[in-house]
Amino acid sequence: MARHHPQAIKVAVVHEPPVVRVLPDSPKWLSFFASVYRTSFRYNIPLASFKFNLSLSIPFRAFKSVPKDFQKRVTEANNEYFLIRHELIPSVNYQPDTDRIKQNGVKIVMAAGQMTQAKGKYYGRTVPILAEKLGCEMVTLPGHHLSFFDMPNEWATA
Repeated sequence: MARHHPQAIKVAVVHEPPVVRVLPDSPKWLSFFASVYRTSFRYNIPLASFKFNLSLSIPFRAFKSVPKDFQKRVTEANNEYFLIRHELIPSVNYQPDTDRIKQNGVKIVMAAGQMTQAKGKYYGRTVPILAEKLGCEMVTLPGHHLSFFDMPNEWATA
């Protein structure tokens, strides 16, 4: 949107984007995601999804706060199928056109959770890199990748 339709955006808060191609160790992560994808065909989608979810390191306590309707939507076979077999590889291979985004003048705020940063998770490591490339603000939010579920007030305040 910031590249192709900047007129539609006032501000974009980009939270922990898994665009691993911006990382210095991107071949490692691209290989990992390719193995998740292959696992879905060699074994099954739930096993591939489990492998992917382990890479997130989300505390188990967070899942107690996930609304039941969200859990149902996310865990239904159709959604796992689309995430693992259709969305995963294009997402991690996406290379943001930071020059074009800067030229378009869209205000971007890059955001990462404190726990995500402390653990050096790949999706949090992209945040300072993109903030630097875009010349934009970076904010640190409380918690981890899904803290909007288990820490909604603190997250919204930040």
